[in-house]
Amino acid sequence: MPKSKTEEERRFDIEVGSRIERLRVERRVRQGELAKAIDVTPQQLYSYETGQNGCPSCRLRMIAGFFGIEIGALVPEIDVTLCSAERPPVLYRADRSAKRMVELAQRDAR
Repeated sequence: MPKSKTEEERRFDIEVGSRIERLRVERRVRQGELAKAIDVTPQQLYSYETGQNGCPSCRLRMIAGFFGIEIGALVPEIDVTLCSAERPPVLYRADRSAKRMVELAQRDAR
């Protein structure tokens, strides 16, 4: 059974999803059009946009490429003050991984 998400992880997924949806609506792109471009169903894209499911980094890269933006525009800043001894190490690694993903995407864009 999958591990349930922490409140911080849920808020992160919701924020990423709302950024995807806001960008899609602002650019007047239909959900089905973006879903096809990133090779998912419209239902899956909806689950990303609502934060029900986290959007994988490979899909974030595809979305950023589709809109011609940097991946960092889709990912909220990571608050390193949240990385403390009280936080599980897995979350700390996830934060570092997300930050590294943004750095690599920005490097690739150059």
